[in-house]
Amino acid sequence: MKTYIAHYAPLKGRKKNLDELLSTVAYKDFCFVIDEPPNNFIDQHYSPSPHLWKDRTLSLDYGSVIDYRALSKAEISLLYKHYLMFEKIASGNDSYALILEDDVIFGENFKEELKNSIEQTPPDWDFIFIGSGCSLRIPPRQLKPNKISYLKNHPAGKCTDSFLVKQVAAVRVLSTLLPFVLPVDFELNYHMMKHNMKTYWIEPPFVCQGSQNGQYTSEIN
Repeated sequence: MKTYIAHYAPLKGRKKNLDELLSTVAYKDFCFVIDEPPNNFIDQHYSPSPHLWKDRTLSLDYGSVIDYRALSKAEISLLYKHYLMFEKIASGNDSYALILEDDVIFGENFKEELKNSIEQTPPDWDFIFIGSGCSLRIPPRQLKPNKISYLKNHPAGKCTDSFLVKQVAAVRVLSTLLPFVLPVDFELNYHMMKHNMKTYWIEPPFVCQGSQNGQYTSEIN
């Protein structure tokens, strides 16, 4: 299974740490995506439109209104990297792939847990989120014995630090992803809903973000 990693090139320490983590679990088929968005991509595809922002956020039930704001340079960079990774998956030879961001942390059982997540998720999945981004979890009252994979209602995504995506889902998301207006996690939520994607969360998650647990300084916030 191919793995794509969104990486900001100046943060060499993150790449070194992740290289070591992946080597520890004998995980070899991965590549870092470091490209930065060219100006013509931003000019053509970024739509800093309050109307479009409102339309997309209100179509998702987040429980409150999310006020419009322009995206930061770091947010646009991360979204562009995800766009490139989706392109690679859509045009590749694998039926699904893993996407990571460069601040992820996981343990020595990563490969086994990843394999188990796929095997225990119903085959109709489009996305499987394996991380604990933003401390989003399946409520305890919904947990069932010997069950680790749970279908989520929309908005169904977490942070975009760690998830599996099928090739057919990547193709469908790419068909509507541009122009973009939201940060990548909100943007992906919108397009997963738009295409009625089957999205599952793994509980308990087995990947965390160093930029959320204090190991790294966040480049987004």
